[in-house]
Amino acid sequence: MVSTKSLASMIITGCLLRTVEAECQISNAITDEQKDAVSQHDALCLPQGEGQWTFAMSVTLKSYPALGGLNGQPLFLSDNSFLIFDNACKTKGIYPKPSCGIPYTIKENFLPLVMSVTSVFFDVGDPSFEMHYGDGAFITSNNHCVCGGVDSSVLSETKGCRCAFPLDGTFEKRGLDGFNSTAIEFRA
Repeated sequence: MVSTKSLASMIITGCLLRTVEAECQISNAITDEQKDAVSQHDALCLPQGEGQWTFAMSVTLKSYPALGGLNGQPLFLSDNSFLIFDNACKTKGIYPKPSCGIPYTIKENFLPLVMSVTSVFFDVGDPSFEMHYGDGAFITSNNHCVCGGVDSSVLSETKGCRCAFPLDGTFEKRGLDGFNSTAIEFRA
């Protein structure tokens, strides 16, 4: 027979264990033919200065009307992946959307630190992500991270999101040299 105190302790322990998120390490699926291929899509990568790499997400929605779904409705399939490019936009990693939950972690020998995707929205209409690397948090629509169209046709739509990140993990606000309060003069 389990006492009420023991039962309460087991329930609390079980709840605490469920709140701890397991690491979901995603694997690099790049092939030899894809390795070092240069991205041709500005929505995925723009060349950066030395030591600035790019993390990107590609979101695709395809329609297959000929296959038909229930009651003759079109069948929709999505294809989502993350990508890492060096400063010259050469592909270093391709990571298909994993089946495990976030946070997703990426550990690579070409990255000195662990990368973590802590939030993601794979909607082709409004894709977004939040990625952490070193001492920086990179969020679409912030820190010069943007999303845009990659490819569009009658049967498919592909959007890409990208963020430049410092390979060494030291985040600096680009374009700001600091705030000098003595240089501002207020007049009435």
